[in-house]
Amino acid sequence: MAKYIKRAGIVFFATILLSLLIVSVLVVSNVKDNLTEQNSKDIVADEEFVPDITLVGKNTAIATLWKQAVTRSISENKEINVLLNSNWLAPITEETHSFGSGDGFTEFGALHIPSGAKIKLDLNGKTIDRLLTKENPIEGGHIFFVEGNLTIVDSAYDSSAARTIYNFNKENYKAFSDNILKLPIGKIQGASANGEVVGATTNGKITGAIAVMPTGTFNMYGGMILNNFSKSDASNTILGAAGIYIYSGTFNMYDGIIFNNQSSNMRGAGISTFCGTINIDDGFIVCNQNNSTWGGGIAVQGKMEDEEIVNGNLNMVGGVVSHNIAAHGTGICSIDYSISKLENVEVAYNYAEANSAGLLVFSVSAEVYVKNSKIIKNYTGGVRGDYNGGAIYCNAKLDLDGVEITDNTYMTTDTSKIIRGGGVYVRANGDVTMQNVVIARNVIKAEINDGAHAYGGGLGAENAETIKFGSNVKIYDNIAHGVPSDLRLEKGQTVNIVDNLSNSKGNSHIGIKFAEDYDMDLFTSGYGALNNVNPSEYFFANDGKKIATLNSDEVSFEKTIESEIYDFIYLENNKRQTYKSNNLEHAINDYDKVKVANSGKFIIGSILPNTSVNSFIQNINFDRTKVKLYDSNNKLIYDKGNSVTGIDSSLYDKRFELAVGTGWRLETYTASGAKIEEFSLSVLGDSNGDGRISASDIVYLRELAQNKALFNSLSVERKLACLIDNRGKFTQADAEIIKAVIEKESNIELYF
Repeated sequence: MAKYIKRAGIVFFATILLSLLIVSVLVVSNVKDNLTEQNSKDIVADEEFVPDITLVGKNTAIATLWKQAVTRSISENKEINVLLNSNWLAPITEETHSFGSGDGFTEFGALHIPSGAKIKLDLNGKTIDRLLTKENPIEGGHIFFVEGNLTIVDSAYDSSAARTIYNFNKENYKAFSDNILKLPIGKIQGASANGEVVGATTNGKITGAIAVMPTGTFNMYGGMILNNFSKSDASNTILGAAGIYIYSGTFNMYDGIIFNNQSSNMRGAGISTFCGTINIDDGFIVCNQNNSTWGGGIAVQGKMEDEEIVNGNLNMVGGVVSHNIAAHGTGICSIDYSISKLENVEVAYNYAEANSAGLLVFSVSAEVYVKNSKIIKNYTGGVRGDYNGGAIYCNAKLDLDGVEITDNTYMTTDTSKIIRGGGVYVRANGDVTMQNVVIARNVIKAEINDGAHAYGGGLGAENAETIKFGSNVKIYDNIAHGVPSDLRLEKGQTVNIVDNLSNSKGNSHIGIKFAEDYDMDLFTSGYGALNNVNPSEYFFANDGKKIATLNSDEVSFEKTIESEIYDFIYLENNKRQTYKSNNLEHAINDYDKVKVANSGKFIIGSILPNTSVNSFIQNINFDRTKVKLYDSNNKLIYDKGNSVTGIDSSLYDKRFELAVGTGWRLETYTASGAKIEEFSLSVLGDSNGDGRISASDIVYLRELAQNKALFNSLSVERKLACLIDNRGKFTQADAEIIKAVIEKESNIELYF
């Protein structure tokens, strides 16, 4: 008696990967909201599989036993448990490689589950092979034709072994493919079907090693469906599949592997449905290939009939879609009249010849919802078709929540074309909503590296207003032609803000790249009504040297300060760090760590004691009529070049009488008077904020060395001013260095 539910660490596979294994436990998502009620009833953990019929012997004997199983199921009106105890190889004495005829078989020799029949088949590590090849596809060249209920289980299947192979070999296609084939599990292979029309109701006109018809349900709990082929002589707009094709029926996949199935001149290769439903709870859809058109791993399509929509449906709450090949929509392809819901899914290492190596969302009637998933490390060749969308191409409704779109590459050798959107491209009919999304480290490039053949490393759009930006959207470190290009905005486009850009999961962080002819000052729509935080918290310019500023309730980029003399500083692990020594740049890298480390402050350092007001302003490279300076007591010292009550303007050139000190504050403004930025100043050694180093600083530093609580209570800019020795803690040595500086035995610049 066999157990048919997934088992971890069993059979001799452990010896194959003994040198690799520290086997992780695969935790299956509890999220099954999208699966049908019937699915959950089908799962019985560790249920003993007691066969009613055991298939054993040669083809003729097995065929007779199979016929008995099917006829018994119908006559007794119950599910029949069938155990495969011998490999079942179709005889090759005639062209169709027929498994048999009569009850239990189609007119074309495939295994038939007629309406009303219920069969549960344990592959038991054995193989069912029709032995057809892609050189001889035939009508009805299936293995199973399902009009009733078929459940495939495999007591030899080990989910953790498959996961280990993926984790250890996913960077190497050949190693991954070779090791998958070594799994000692049940296999269904050798179908080769020639289809003609999408949605044909006769079994000779549709494709798939397993074809599921409107009255049919196919449940898969393990095993592998591999090395099957399908083609169409009619049109490449036909939907089909080489592995599993669901025509208005239902496919429930709880685990297993769909591997190395190939199709030609039709949409779909591994799994596809036309007006049916695919429910996937776990498993691997890997290394499937569409030789000519859309859909490598999974393809979903519906139809409009008598002015009513009949959707194709995909509900996937776990699993891996990887290493597939197609022209478009290689990982998952959701097209006409389809609804796809993905959660906890990894779409990775797929290759597209044209676009959308990860996900294709196409036509105004498609809807795709992706949650807590990864679309990563896919590669797009960009040598034909629509030259847009590396990992994702969207021309319909797409909702992203908790999605990582990272490390994808879009590369074209076609020098006559321009490609756009290394991570994501949204066409005119696209309707995209995103929150808790990361689009990072995607690369788009063309063979001609002139900056004019590849645009938008992270995200590009034909109409950016159709993209709705919610909370915690991070778009950064994306590259186009070797330069930063995160969210590219074409002429006239703006960022459509529909929510507060911050939530409990984090703040948004979005790099903006303007097209060369971009002609607008304000680049957001809806920001001020929903966000009361300075936009520099959320946006940065890919071209650098600019800061995001609130201007008339929307966001613009304004010039920021620049200095060859001063540097931005921050406190990290009780040490004073500088931007320059850490290759950081203000307005670009502040988000990474600096504002957190400095308690939300931008702090300017490397300021010498006895620096005059005019000298300081001269060295920040900013229009002096647009800056204000306040001292450490919050007294206005300098006001955009205007007279300040109580301040003699001649003091602005005095190094000793009015020196810029620790705790001073600098503000910059736009020409219209809107505040751009605020900075705190820190003068090394100036602990009391008078801008000088004197005996009083020595006394105070010695007191701080004795009173750690007092030091810890200081503002960040004052702590940074006191950390002279900068060894990771504040000690008496800091006071002694200041003493040496005063006595001209040392120079404070040595400690910058």
